[in-house]
Amino acid sequence: QYDNVFSFFKSIFSDEMAARNFTLNVFQISQDSGIPVETILSEMNNQNQVQITATLAYYLNNLRSNATLLGITTTATPNEFAARNILI
Repeated sequence: QYDNVFSFFKSIFSDEMAARNFTLNVFQISQDSGIPVETILSEMNNQNQVQITATLAYYLNNLRSNATLLGITTTATPNEFAARNILI
């Protein structure tokens, strides 16, 4: 089962360490929530890297405290005029 999940993530991510981390997260989610690994994996079928990351963040947020939620955001680019007023 581990090899099946790991090979799925290895085909999605070019970094082997990222594939291992995502594989471990799927098993952690499965153990904590009682959802079978196959169900979680089938939900991520035909998704890209960002969608898979968002799906895992959703599952992990259901298991975490509201004070430590995970998310996917883009870096905010400040307005040029506001950025000139920021002192470092």
